[in-house]
Amino acid sequence: MESGIFLSVVDYFFQNGIDEVQYFSLKKVSNYHPHVRMLNIYRKNGDVKKYLIKVFVDQNEHSDKNLDSILREERVLKKLKNYGFLTKERVIVKEKGNEVIGFPFVVSTALPGRSINNLSKKAVALLADDILEYLYYLHKRTISSSFKKEFYPRSLKKSFEELESEYLLSDIQRAGINFSEKEKDSLERAISSLGEVELFSLCHCDVTLSNIIWDGKDVNMIDWTYSHFSTPAYDLAYFFFWMIKYEFINELEKKMRKVFEMYKEIGFNLSAPFLYYLSQKYIEYGRMMEGDERSHYIKKGKKLLSKAPIYSLEELLKVVKFL
Repeated sequence: MESGIFLSVVDYFFQNGIDEVQYFSLKKVSNYHPHVRMLNIYRKNGDVKKYLIKVFVDQNEHSDKNLDSILREERVLKKLKNYGFLTKERVIVKEKGNEVIGFPFVVSTALPGRSINNLSKKAVALLADDILEYLYYLHKRTISSSFKKEFYPRSLKKSFEELESEYLLSDIQRAGINFSEKEKDSLERAISSLGEVELFSLCHCDVTLSNIIWDGKDVNMIDWTYSHFSTPAYDLAYFFFWMIKYEFINELEKKMRKVFEMYKEIGFNLSAPFLYYLSQKYIEYGRMMEGDERSHYIKKGKKLLSKAPIYSLEELLKVVKFL
């Protein structure tokens, strides 16, 4: 993206909220969204303020967000803050078509720390309990018997399984992934099983390593764009995907047993929907790869769909061990 677009935002920011600036720096943030820049502002009094600028543009530089979706994330962030979670705070939100750059964008405060995908595999493994604790606290504090359609990023007139499956179906279509008739039957069966979910909580719904921040003491999460009320199996499957990918199989079994028991005590049955979300992550990851790696992950995603749903943790662990 042209740096001039970000400079236009900075200029607008200075005119509408920041004064007494001595100088500033604008730089890319490694492993972040490609349309994000870190803005460091050095004030005349010696203070240094850090902000994130995010412009919502797709790879063809078309708007990939509208104001409604941005404001919906804002509602999620406010809810999180009320529950005591550390969140970034929006300073400026501008919608598409504005006089500044022509795309929706936000300027936010930056959270301390750095993304854990900059850490070694061993370091990530050591943080696993902290990440799972963060997710458990999030899910436990927001339990609901409804999937809270006002937080859902898509249509309001569909069932949970219809809404929840739109992301995976869109990935399959966008990537041109072919399914045999047998594989289509497995996909439909897995989607149908989501209708059995009866208890929900606010979920992040994009638990990737780049969205997990570690400041040397605490774990926090960023980018709540896809957050909505779902089953905690969504977030947990996405995190355990990384444990599988990093080949922490021994630790995985122990942690899955502990986590599934903890969630059972507060009313959640994670086994039935877990494979659906794990398969979704495999296919999502695969479509972003190329060649043999792409085929490898998509094939595993399809295999997981063929086994879903599984209602027993023991049977689930047998499947996961051999991925």
